[in-house]
Amino acid sequence: MRYWRCDIKGSEDGKLAGKTIGIKDNVAVAGVPMMNGSKTLEGYTPEFDATVVTRILDVGGRIVGKTNCEDLCCSGSSWSSSTGPVRNPYDKTRTTGGSSSGSALLLDDSKEKYAKKFFNTHLSDERVNLTVLDSHPVPNNKFLKPPDIDDYIEDLVGDKKSFSLIKLQDQALKHKVDWVSPDSHPVPNNKFLKPPDIDDYIEDLVGDKKSFSLIKLQDQALKHVARGEVDMTIGGDQGGSIRMPASWCGVVGMKPSWGLVPYTGAMSVEYTVDHLGPITKTVENCALFLEVIAGYDDGRDARQPANLTIPEYSSLMNNAERRSIGLLKEGFENADKGIRELVRAAALQLQEPGAVVEDTSIPLHSDGNGYMSKSYYPLSMQEAMARGRHLRPYDLSVKCKMYFTFSEYMNRHYQTKFYSKGQNLNPFVNASLQQCLTTL
Repeated sequence: MRYWRCDIKGSEDGKLAGKTIGIKDNVAVAGVPMMNGSKTLEGYTPEFDATVVTRILDVGGRIVGKTNCEDLCCSGSSWSSSTGPVRNPYDKTRTTGGSSSGSALLLDDSKEKYAKKFFNTHLSDERVNLTVLDSHPVPNNKFLKPPDIDDYIEDLVGDKKSFSLIKLQDQALKHKVDWVSPDSHPVPNNKFLKPPDIDDYIEDLVGDKKSFSLIKLQDQALKHVARGEVDMTIGGDQGGSIRMPASWCGVVGMKPSWGLVPYTGAMSVEYTVDHLGPITKTVENCALFLEVIAGYDDGRDARQPANLTIPEYSSLMNNAERRSIGLLKEGFENADKGIRELVRAAALQLQEPGAVVEDTSIPLHSDGNGYMSKSYYPLSMQEAMARGRHLRPYDLSVKCKMYFTFSEYMNRHYQTKFYSKGQNLNPFVNASLQQCLTTL
């Protein structure tokens, strides 16, 4: 789901030439309204580009919009955005995950993949039933796969080998839907046509119905039902906000190492957990996108060392040999059993191309915290947020109100005691992590 459409073309050539990009709406794009999912920021337009935006445009990327996100990015679900809920592309009754909900949804092309498979595998070269896509949702709102699809088509419109426009018309009128799909091709004035008008409408849409063209209808269907509106998107991750929506929408999302991708020009949730990262359709594109947006930001992001170097991740895709991968024991302790087993099984598959996968442990893993930032602070963004919180606090989502209330309670009764404790633990946690990495 897109919060704001735009069309900003970058350089004529570069690593992202020809790629369309969506930017999560907690990241500044100069001259493009920014809401960060919250009414408290409504009306704010940044006058500067975030560093990742500049890097995208410098290598030929084309930014076509800002993607929806949750209210101040404070939710792992997808119902808290002030612009409305973002629904899962596979099941409209379920969430996409958040807070980078729109960034994952706009990449999903499940309907396109399904339509292509459906057209290429299960239809004759003469006739097609398109109603299974939107007009007639299949049971449980899931897209059927062979051989189930054959039974469903037969139940819906009769024997597909003697498929007739009359039978399809009857089904459409019976179910009070336009047989092509009310979303893809709305009938004039949003009214359902009756004979003989429906014959003319069909003829205008797909050509002479006597020589009914599968190819023409296929082109129409793929043009309108595909959800994959962009090639790549920027997401943000504090507690899973890239990883969850990517997983739940069937795309590839990566939370980079802390500080690898500069956060400069993005609205912070909390400095010690802020990350920006790529969401793409393929692992190859994820590596390429990371290669573009990662790297030192001339001191504007204090988390980054001055000697930070970025390899060509895209060239490392087929070289897993001599790679050591640790499965952190503490990271699995509170996870659901099914998820633990699934993640472990997936990780062990990396042994096939030559990687070494082994268990490891960092006992202090759950105790670490961070420290205050000495990075770049966007003044206009801070002013807009302060103004919104003062003037429109009741417009915040329930989740945001809970966070702010809890923060106020902790500050009044415990001051900064626990933050200071975490700050003191940070060097020990970092040392434990470095030691663990040297043993892998």
